[in-house]
Amino acid sequence: MFSRKTATALLLIILFVLFAVVLTFFGGEPPVSHPLGSVVITAVAPLIHAATWFSSSSADAWEHYFFLVDASYRNAVLEKELEAGRQALHQLREADLENRRLRRLMGFAAQTPYVAVVAKVVGEDPTRWFKSIIIDRGSADGIKPGDPVVMPEGIVGRVAEVARGYSLVLLLIDPNHAVDARISRTRARGVVVGGREAGCNMLYVLKKEDVAPGDTVITTGLDNSYPPGLVVGSVSSLSAQSEGMFKAVTVLPFVAFDKIEEVLVLTGKPSPSDWQGQ
Repeated sequence: MFSRKTATALLLIILFVLFAVVLTFFGGEPPVSHPLGSVVITAVAPLIHAATWFSSSSADAWEHYFFLVDASYRNAVLEKELEAGRQALHQLREADLENRRLRRLMGFAAQTPYVAVVAKVVGEDPTRWFKSIIIDRGSADGIKPGDPVVMPEGIVGRVAEVARGYSLVLLLIDPNHAVDARISRTRARGVVVGGREAGCNMLYVLKKEDVAPGDTVITTGLDNSYPPGLVVGSVSSLSAQSEGMFKAVTVLPFVAFDKIEEVLVLTGKPSPSDWQGQ
């Protein structure tokens, strides 16, 4: 089978040969009109005109087709380059955000007298029995069970289990977590434990103590779990229980536990006497 372009070319060749034969047959010096000349010209000329138009249109169509193919290819290349640019820009933005977080962490670490190990959050407790996270640092980095885990915003929790390259951190908001704390403004003491929701409860706060919503809660360092003065959260609500000698105090942590990406693990802790002496 001939292609459309080849067929058009053959048709043109045949018509032009036919037209040349007619001119040769009827031509002369000087030209002599022949009775069949006008008939042949009338029959052949429209065919030649149509073939010429078809050839020109077909060539234009092919050129347009190849132009579209080329444009489509160039467009696909540009789309890939644009997507690569978007990905690179996204990676640069993520790297910039991570660098800012790490600089903030390191600045916070420089203000503490404890050895601090930067760790990245790589997962959550798959059992869902505890409110905990998994970090990418472990015993090989000097981390031990019980080490405090903190951020510039406040305490995150403490190390519960350690492997060579990973650790499980029990979060402040877990019901099994407890920390000795006090109200920064009035020094009223209590024990902050994780609640069923995202908040915590401050237990054993005497009714006589001056506590108000918005008060900042900090660690005392008396439980040998955390250094003193670390921020826990703020009082969100309180009420005097009808019976007993304690207030019901709710504490909202400053740390957004669903957005944690990097943390500091405090290792090489000074002795409790050093904590209390600060």
